[in-house]
Amino acid sequence: MDNRRTLTSPVITIVVTLIAVFGIIIGVLASKDSFDSSILSETELFSDDFYITLKNAFLMKLLWSIPLILGGASIFFIPLSPASLFLKCFSYGYTVGAITKLYGSEGYFLLLAGLSLHNFLFTAASVIYSSYGINKTLECFLNRRNYDYCLRKNKLFVIVTVAFLIFDFFLAVGEAYISFFLYDI
Repeated sequence: MDNRRTLTSPVITIVVTLIAVFGIIIGVLASKDSFDSSILSETELFSDDFYITLKNAFLMKLLWSIPLILGGASIFFIPLSPASLFLKCFSYGYTVGAITKLYGSEGYFLLLAGLSLHNFLFTAASVIYSSYGINKTLECFLNRRNYDYCLRKNKLFVIVTVAFLIFDFFLAVGEAYISFFLYDI
């Protein structure tokens, strides 16, 4: 038997990735049927204040990250991780479908500039982090009698969580700059 340890199980990573992709597809399909464009006419899409945009971007990244963190912290919260990831990807899919339905070919530039890079990176980081958290939680549950093993895993989980939150902060800064740039256009 191979004694190598990995941070994530390939099976868990594949399942979490499929949940994310399924969320995007369902979101796009849902927007094609139920999108009401009158909602966007009353909504301010971008702010002219960079710090408000940065604060909102960081708070939204943090809001979506909390269930992922909880999913890796306890066996009881594991369903929060894939559910949060599904809902976030559903919202991405819904946004993509709604913007392309509303703006047509001009909406593709808006999608490429405003949605693609930072949201793709956040989704990829969320899939990896969610897989890691679920894997860590299951390993600690299965080895719950080995206190030292779980303690080492939990210390590493705290370090990975802090790194994930720092990465989220940098993505929020990038999102704020992109949104601020698009506001000027």
